[in-house]
Amino acid sequence: MTIDFELCRNAFENAAAINSWLGEGGMKIQDKMYNAHGGTPVDGASAMVNALQTMAEASGAKIILNMRATDLIVENGSVTGVTAVDSNGTKHTYHAHKGVILATGSFSSNGAMCAQYQRMETGLTANVGSTNPATNTGDGIIMAENAGAALRDMGFLCTLMKGYHEGCSTGEFGKINGTQQLIVNAEGKRFMDDVKAGGMTTTGVLNSQPDGLAYFVGDSSMIHALNESVEGFVDDMCSRGDWFVVADSLEEALAKSGLDVETAMETITTFNGYVDAGTDPDFGRTAFNGKVENGPFAVVKMENHYHLTFGGLVIDTHAQVLDENNQPIPHLYAAGDVISGFEGAAHQSGDCLTVVLFYGKVAGQKAALRQGGHPG
Repeated sequence: MTIDFELCRNAFENAAAINSWLGEGGMKIQDKMYNAHGGTPVDGASAMVNALQTMAEASGAKIILNMRATDLIVENGSVTGVTAVDSNGTKHTYHAHKGVILATGSFSSNGAMCAQYQRMETGLTANVGSTNPATNTGDGIIMAENAGAALRDMGFLCTLMKGYHEGCSTGEFGKINGTQQLIVNAEGKRFMDDVKAGGMTTTGVLNSQPDGLAYFVGDSSMIHALNESVEGFVDDMCSRGDWFVVADSLEEALAKSGLDVETAMETITTFNGYVDAGTDPDFGRTAFNGKVENGPFAVVKMENHYHLTFGGLVIDTHAQVLDENNQPIPHLYAAGDVISGFEGAAHQSGDCLTVVLFYGKVAGQKAALRQGGHPG
């Protein structure tokens, strides 16, 4: 993994200036104590986008929506434009007088691409879902690589647990987590201390389970706790599909969830014995949430989702995209989650208002001032 010191230092030293600049577009930062997402704009991310749009349009920029870039146009080694396809499938060509800036985001919604590059755990496959918009498919990375760009740290990413196929939000997952009595994988077997497996940001052991799946199992105490937290919570979850199953018998709940009933029942029987004994010789669990014994029973299919990808294009401090020889590709710039070098192997909170926007601004300035060659 690589965290580029100069890349980060330039951004952090100019963080206050970036906030002031966004203020010109009407964005304000929430006045509250710092937390995991400190520096959050009032009205959230939409406020940041609105501020950028306001300033772009005030400068005369034309914003085109429902258009997917497919290829960079390269002439004599320089990037001179892009080709794109609109929602009707019509192809368009855009020529760049100054330069092309890639700000196309991560590849976290491209399951095949995540599975291809990730070197984290064996359970992360192309079938794993994503927490991000469907547009985060790595198009900018692919286009730039085809133009000779270097890639870095593509194997590093993180996952987040939610309901199967977006069955529930991260907030709703937080309510479900902790109410279950045990967790099994797609084979109906426990695989670690169930308490530790239920964390929202998923662990290496959980990422190694088939297709990143985990089934939360509980009885009436789980159902009661969920409905106590939010009235009608369980009925709401059940109405969203068969990822959240409630049945009068445990065997029925397991079968409807697609688990092997015999294997899962054996696992649960063994687990109940551990609860009685107050000790877990398999995984060292010390705190239990009761036996699974009184109906109705719940089995909840949870899924790891690709959340953040930390690799991408390599840029210099002028936001220029570099090739495999560490040389700038003429007239090609990049910023945001399409680049690498500012996260390494783990998410660094606060990037959006520092590295991401700083290099977006740098890229725009350098491209606008370019008169050929290195922008200086």
